[in-house]
Amino acid sequence: MTWEAFIQSDFSDIKEDEKCEELLDYLKAEEEDGKMVFACAKAAYEYIVSAVGSFDEDDSTAVMLLKAITQDFYDNRVLKDPRASLTQPFQRISYINTAILLQLKLKYDLSKESS
Repeated sequence: MTWEAFIQSDFSDIKEDEKCEELLDYLKAEEEDGKMVFACAKAAYEYIVSAVGSFDEDDSTAVMLLKAITQDFYDNRVLKDPRASLTQPFQRISYINTAILLQLKLKYDLSKESS
């Protein structure tokens, strides 16, 4: 199965696929986290396609980037820093999430201009 087919599938269809196992192994995640890992992988794939214009299945760097961004999304699911006090909450938004916000804004602005 290609990464594109994997990403376009429903989780129930791919939970036994080798790519799902590959992502779980890379993230050192448990099977019960599979749905969250899959959601993160879908977002990471879309991020790469939006940033680059395509996803080259045969490029090992692109595949590694997909795994690395998936890991960033998976590891940073919580925006509140647990070390912050209740009176002074610290919100953490990583660089990659900020970049995604900017890309989505640009995408929205371009679609608005064309209509």
